[in-house]
Amino acid sequence: MSRAFGDSLQTIGSAELKIPGGMPRFVNAATLKRMLRAAPSDTLLKRSGAQWEICENSTRIDLLDDSVEFRLGTIQVFS
Repeated sequence: MSRAFGDSLQTIGSAELKIPGGMPRFVNAATLKRMLRAAPSDTLLKRSGAQWEICENSTRIDLLDDSVEFRLGTIQVFS
């Protein structure tokens, strides 16, 4: 994302996801988006220090790692 966009994202709401029994610990980003009932066009973002990184659908996610923050939504990328 361009610096013109800024470093902050607006929070519209939050959700906690209860992991069903027997669910694998590791899933890809596409599976997590589906579990959160996100639209296919929504973008999953991962906090990396003070910045946010776009997660590709194949990104491996540890569902039990509470130290990682994700955001879900639509974004506009400036080039």
